Formats: sequence, structure tokens, C-alpha cells
Amino acid sequence: MASRSLFVNLRRASNTCISRSFCSGALIESVDDQEIDDLKSRILRVRLPKRSVTNVLERWVHQGNHITISELRQISKELRMSQRHKHALEVCTLYSSLAN
Repeated sequence: MASRSLFVNLRRASNTCISRSFCSGALIESVDDQEIDDLKSRILRVRLPKRSVTNVLERWVHQGNHITISELRQISKELRMSQRHKHALEVCTLYSSLAN
């Protein structure tokens, strides 16, 4: 009896895991289809510390988009929270030059 209930519980657990992974995969695909294209997402996509965030910011401005200081502060805060201090410093340098 005990082995039967163990087997049934394992079977239920495996079915829920499969359905959860399937559902979460579909959810990820729907988010990728929309592809949010704002300054924050572009900067957060730059993962390597050797790559400069300044290029992303310059490209954003050359495309005719505007940057607010509050937006740069928020991006800098998120970069610091994810321990990407070099990128946060680049963003801070830009918004300090914009403020002056």
C-alpha cells in the first residue's frame, strides 16, 4: 500500500512539473514577442563590464529619443543593486553632466 501511494504521489509531481515548465515556456515566448525596447532594457542587456553603456546612451539620443535625469537615476540604482558598478558610474557621469 505504501509503495502504491508513493508511486501515485511521484506521478502527480512529475505531471505538475511538466505542465508548469510547459506553461512557463509559453509565457516566456509571449514576452519575447513583445520585446520591450526602452533605454532601461537596452542598458540592462549590456552584461559585460568591458562594454560601455555610453554607446547605448549615445545611440538612444541619436535616434531622437529623450533622456530624463530621473530615468537615469532609476537605471543607475538598478545597476548598483545588481552590482554592475562600472555601468552605474557611466550612467551617473552622464546625468551629472546633463544636470550642469
